[in-house]
Amino acid sequence: MSSIVRPTNYIQHEISPGKQDVNATFIFNRGPSKVRIKIKSDSYDFQSFARAELFDAASNTWSIAGSIHHGQMSTQPKLIYKPQGAGLAFQHFSQDFDTLLAIVDGLLAAPIQLAPMYVVTFCDVSEDEHQDAGLIGPLFFPEESAALLRFAEYFLPRMARDEMHVEDLLICACLYDEHDGLERLQAASHETMMGWLSKVSPEALRTLCDSFVSMRQKEGRRCFYRVTGVPRAG
Repeated sequence: MSSIVRPTNYIQHEISPGKQDVNATFIFNRGPSKVRIKIKSDSYDFQSFARAELFDAASNTWSIAGSIHHGQMSTQPKLIYKPQGAGLAFQHFSQDFDTLLAIVDGLLAAPIQLAPMYVVTFCDVSEDEHQDAGLIGPLFFPEESAALLRFAEYFLPRMARDEMHVEDLLICACLYDEHDGLERLQAASHETMMGWLSKVSPEALRTLCDSFVSMRQKEGRRCFYRVTGVPRAG
């Protein structure tokens, strides 16, 4: 993966404290486009957020290009309580900033499409690894299922080795009600299992992806994925 190149000039670069939160706002030009990245560290985890937006001059509005769920953010909550303004340093927001910037760069670099596209970004690293060491994407696919399958291709061997998630795989592969489902799953090659998953709905694939992420986070790893639709051109 190529290194992220951060902007050198900003229209706005502000990190400011509130009553119970710290808000970081970065506005800058990226090629011909204007980008806004907003990251919030709240005293309540679920009120924190990180999102990237692109400015639409025709409607004079900002539209969301990518976001990070509060449970998957690298920015810590409760930065407002760090002593002597230590929570206002850019370093607290830098990893989420880079993740969002990578999504934006992928969207802006993508060729114009006559049909919708989907972009997937995922990461699975240990707590002591830098996020860049395991960040994959953004990668573009013509269908949502194909984007989800790219993440599944990564985690399937890891999930198949975990007895706690055999049932998840059986259900997703439509083998749960088969009398020999477990035997077929245990004997199946990676290619065979991917073939099974290619036939299921995006909703079922998302459930499987969420299950893997939950498993990895419980193990203390920093794991997340995002699949975002790119609107039809014109």
